[in-house]
Amino acid sequence: METCSGHSNCHSVRRPCNQHYRSHGREKGDRAEQCQSGSCNVAEEVFSSIRTIRSLEAEGKLSAKYNGSLQQATAIAWSRLPIVGTQVGSYMFALYGAYALAFWYGMHLYAKHETKSSGAVITALFSIMIGVNAFSELATYLSAFSKVRSAGMELIKIVDSIPHETISPQWPGEEKTEVEGKQFDLFQQGICLKDISFHYPTRPETQALKEFSLTIRAGKTTALVGPSGSGKSTIVGLLLGWYEVSSGELTFGDTRMENLHVQRVRANIGLVQQSYLFTGTVFQNIAYGLAASPFEDLSDDVKREMVVGACKLSNAHDFIMRLPEGYDTSVGNRGTSLSGGQKQRLAIARAIVKNPPILILDEATSALDTRSEAVVQQALEKAGSNRTTLSIAHRLTTIKSADQIVVMRNGSIVEIGTHQSLRGLENSIYKRLWEAQEIKSLRASGNVYSNDEYHDGMSRLSAQEPLIKPKTPEEMDRPSIDEEAQTKPRIGPLTCIISIFVSQKKYWWAYLLLITGSAVGGALFPMQAYLYAKLITTFQLTGAALVSRSNFWAMIWFIVALVVAIAYFVIGGIGTALGETIAQYYRSRYFASFAAMPVSYFDSETNSPGALLSRLSADPDTVNSLAGSNLAVLITVLVSLVSTVALALAVGWKLALVVIFGSLPFIFGAGVIHERMENGFEEKAGKVFEASISFAAECVGAVWTVSALNMEALVERRFGALLTIQCKSSARYAAVAMIWFALSESIELLCMALAFWYGGHLMSFHEYSTTQFFIVFVAIIFGSQSTGQFFAHSSDLSKGLTSVRAILSQSATLHEPSSKQSLPPLNELDPKVPLIEFRNTSFSCPTRPFVLVLQNLNMKIYAGQFVALVGPSGCGKSTVIQLLERFYDNCRGDILIGGISVKDLEDSDVRKLFSLVSQEPTLYFGSIRYNVSLSVSDILSSEKLDRVLEQAQLSEFVASLPEGLDTEVELRGTALSGGQKQRVAIARALARDSPVLLLDEATSALDGESERKIQSAMVGDWEGRVSGAKSTGKIVVAVAHRLSTVQHADCIFVFNAGEVVEAGGNVELMERRGVYWGMCKAQTGLDG
Repeated sequence: METCSGHSNCHSVRRPCNQHYRSHGREKGDRAEQCQSGSCNVAEEVFSSIRTIRSLEAEGKLSAKYNGSLQQATAIAWSRLPIVGTQVGSYMFALYGAYALAFWYGMHLYAKHETKSSGAVITALFSIMIGVNAFSELATYLSAFSKVRSAGMELIKIVDSIPHETISPQWPGEEKTEVEGKQFDLFQQGICLKDISFHYPTRPETQALKEFSLTIRAGKTTALVGPSGSGKSTIVGLLLGWYEVSSGELTFGDTRMENLHVQRVRANIGLVQQSYLFTGTVFQNIAYGLAASPFEDLSDDVKREMVVGACKLSNAHDFIMRLPEGYDTSVGNRGTSLSGGQKQRLAIARAIVKNPPILILDEATSALDTRSEAVVQQALEKAGSNRTTLSIAHRLTTIKSADQIVVMRNGSIVEIGTHQSLRGLENSIYKRLWEAQEIKSLRASGNVYSNDEYHDGMSRLSAQEPLIKPKTPEEMDRPSIDEEAQTKPRIGPLTCIISIFVSQKKYWWAYLLLITGSAVGGALFPMQAYLYAKLITTFQLTGAALVSRSNFWAMIWFIVALVVAIAYFVIGGIGTALGETIAQYYRSRYFASFAAMPVSYFDSETNSPGALLSRLSADPDTVNSLAGSNLAVLITVLVSLVSTVALALAVGWKLALVVIFGSLPFIFGAGVIHERMENGFEEKAGKVFEASISFAAECVGAVWTVSALNMEALVERRFGALLTIQCKSSARYAAVAMIWFALSESIELLCMALAFWYGGHLMSFHEYSTTQFFIVFVAIIFGSQSTGQFFAHSSDLSKGLTSVRAILSQSATLHEPSSKQSLPPLNELDPKVPLIEFRNTSFSCPTRPFVLVLQNLNMKIYAGQFVALVGPSGCGKSTVIQLLERFYDNCRGDILIGGISVKDLEDSDVRKLFSLVSQEPTLYFGSIRYNVSLSVSDILSSEKLDRVLEQAQLSEFVASLPEGLDTEVELRGTALSGGQKQRVAIARALARDSPVLLLDEATSALDGESERKIQSAMVGDWEGRVSGAKSTGKIVVAVAHRLSTVQHADCIFVFNAGEVVEAGGNVELMERRGVYWGMCKAQTGLDG
């Protein structure tokens, strides 16, 4: 009855408090989770595009954005202090208040003789006391429960939003065929788009397609051309089921799209759109193309044969065989070990490896050199025979043999026909696009060259990979970043703890309150021992004295409950807020240190974006467990342990010593073993979870590629397999760890048995009174429980120290002094000295140290020059750009800026010279205005913003948007087409207004007209350059495969195998009839 009374009171107090928490705390908890999610998105963007971040020097702006989310989360944590504190405090008050009520009511019943004996009351009270202490351990976990609830709600919402569709093995009216891998006849009957209208969900006011009608004939090649943003790639999204049409009909054969299962559709389409590669080997990346196809379950040997065949078709086999481990060579983090052209060839192989009946080529050869493009184009045409092919291209030479060419503009068809018929139309859009891409000096020369001369010129251009050469002794001695990290001195525990307190010294008052509250909470246990003994002695009284003393001690218990409530209000509220503040501080510091690491650091698979995100999430949270509420728990436990042992020794040293030395050493021993096992397990689990998180982050970041390849089931299986490893390991650990846990728990019972036996012996000889016995007995019980709690939380202490050590060690790179000199103003440099010079420069990638990408490169670039770098993919052109941007250090030779070695200059000074536009433009979550202004440190003026938008041919597009510059581009710019994203990237580079423009296939996703206008804005009067017209005054270094974009360059450097094999102006190189001439001849497709 007493127990029921106590529990009834406990629930009656807790229920309204919990309702208050749910109504007021849930919203703030959800907001905090959203802030954390926002900061995670920023970190993922930075880690996955570190080269773009470096080139823009945007670390500061994105760090500010990241820190803004963290500061919001911190502010929410402090605003939740009263809620969390009230919840924890009321919880503890309910527990101890229930004990006060139970004692008062029990003694009331005993005084009225309504209970059988005093033993029944003592048993009930002792049971309640044990239960109260057990439940009190949950108090400090309440904030963790709220976090779990918020995360769980979000998880459930996402899981419930997934459509639970079943894949029917066959649709009505559908027949299978044994031809070509048992593909469906349905997908060999052509595609029809009838009166299709469509708008993107994020821009409902803008029509991407307007009553669009087109028949894509079966077994034929249909090409889509037109300006960027005209709706070409939108059609791809509709065919793959990424979007549903707003109106109209989309049919495969005679079956409407909405009646087909989307995964069946994708299984019959091979798409080459993004050259995204996953971390893994060459073979694994191409074999992903077999996912969800009839070939998925074939043996690895058969799959390897198919992969090799696809690579031969895509002209990738030769360069793969020159890699260190052939098809088993790792491509690096997201393919960073390969050039753009190499990645694109692998993407083509991945698309055709399953021999799909429908092939979609969206700029499939835009990153390839002329020779590779010719070979791959021929292979694609061969692969496309007898299959339906849809090709999207800006390089018109790649689609001139198409059976049907469709010219689009603003979501509608404006011209349709063959290459010859469209070229024959006067003032046709297609004709203007074609003429914009012609290399005029080749046509103007009037010379007719024989095929033998053409092949002779092309044969001089070797597409081989750079040679594999051993490193020099100096290079072998150069430590890697990971080796340097391992040689750093170990940071001691005291340094870690001092660092935490020093970093949060402005919250000294919070720490003071937290330590005081924790000490009061720890002192509660010896107080309980004393009060419980006094309660027992109360039963020796009778009559009015019994009632009086009972009321007195019940009141004391009630006062204790109030003190406990205040103490745990502080522990719960301040502990949670302070822990969150510390976690966000170290998360910010951790992020800044990662963002400051060299680019080569991110090339390692162990430092993939997913792995870094895992550390960025886990380590600061572990510090939170060390410095927040768990710190209060540890202080409480230590105070409790010391005070209960001191009280026991002071009241009855004989009994105390026997019990302490008879049981506590065993409890300590079992606890130490359990802790060591748990730490070892956590370390292994961390690696497994880091691998799974890294894999998940990579797949989410490439969700369009995963979807196009039908890899969802494969990704789910692999992710599940990674987690299964952890589950099996956990089961083995639990089986052993629980033995030691059970031993440490059972020793507490042995401790009680020993205390009862020896205490009874002392009382029988009248050495101890009843009061002494119960004080010592209860104190020892609480002391043993405190020991168990100490070991339960000490693992958090050791893990927290490890995390602080990792963060401090990583952050030390931010404060390393620099002895480099600053770059003098450009007007103070000698104009006779090349502004940029490569002098006997050699380079090898950190992930492939024995492969020289550049070999003794010599090249000079003077102020005001327009310089072009051309050659086969993988020959080192983009490497030149990366070395100029200081992404890597060259192995041998030197790179000079104004006659000064770049190794002697501050990296930031060097990067300020350059504005880079990469082949794969990266946009960040935010508006168009935000993305364009990301490259400047100050606020971008309206005049300058309008100017760069006009130069990048963006003004008309932005004006057509309902929200204009404030239109969100979504994550990675998915709301824009490829050409639109590239224009935004160009505008961003122009806004930077640097003296040197680095263009790495900067206009590959643009149509000819737009490309011509943008080139003129970036380079100046580019047609007049040949006659000496004034340029923009900037140095332009352009990497290009589309040679029409660089034909007016002052100097064209032709690369092969990491060396310059030809150099000169366009006319000069054409007159030589050498390598460059052969490339132009192949690309224009002219007969003479």
